[in-house]
Amino acid sequence: MEGSQLPLSRQVLLSSLSGLFIFCGSLQAQIADFSAERLTFTIQPDYVEMTGSYYFTNRTRQMVKLPIIYPFCVNSRQAFPDTIHVNVADGKSLNFQRRDENIYFSVPLKHPERTEIVIYFRQPVSQSQFEYILTSTRSWQKPLESADFTIRMPLSQNLSGLSFPYERVDTTGNFQIYHLHFENFYPEKNLIFSW
Repeated sequence: MEGSQLPLSRQVLLSSLSGLFIFCGSLQAQIADFSAERLTFTIQPDYVEMTGSYYFTNRTRQMVKLPIIYPFCVNSRQAFPDTIHVNVADGKSLNFQRRDENIYFSVPLKHPERTEIVIYFRQPVSQSQFEYILTSTRSWQKPLESADFTIRMPLSQNLSGLSFPYERVDTTGNFQIYHLHFENFYPEKNLIFSW
C-alpha cells in the first residue's frame, strides 16, 4: 500500500528537541530505526548555520510516511531560525509547517532502504553560545551507530567552551574546524559550544 498511512494503532509520534528526533512509543510500534547523524555547525557573527544528515531505515514491509516534529532550541540567546530547508538526500524538498517553535514534516521511507534526510537552518544568536539537544536520542531506546559533529569557527574567534571532547582540529581557509566522532552514541548531555 504505497504512500498509505499506518492504522491508528500502529501510528508513531516522533518529535525532537533542536534537531535530534525523539521516539515516543513502545519498541514494538517502531516503524523506523534512527541510526546515525552527521551535523556541521558554522559560526557566523550573528547566527549559527547547521547542516545535518539524519539516517533512517524503514522496519515495516511497506512504504510509510514517518511524521517528524523538529523543534528548535529557542531562548534568550537563540531566536527561531530565519531560514530552514528540509530535503531528502536526492534533492527532493520536503514541505513543512511551522508549529510554535517547531516544524512538522513527513519523511517517505521505502522498505528496506536507508533514507538520508538533510536539514539546514540558520539560527540568529545574541550571545556567543549555541546549544543543540542530543539527549533526546535516548528516546529511541537504543544508541546511534555513529554521530559526527563538525564545528566551523572563524579564525578571528576562539572556542572557549565545548561540552564534549573533540577528536582533532584542522584549519581550512578562514575557519578552524573541530571534529567530534562517537560510536554507539547514547548521550546524557547536550552539545553546547561557546566562543
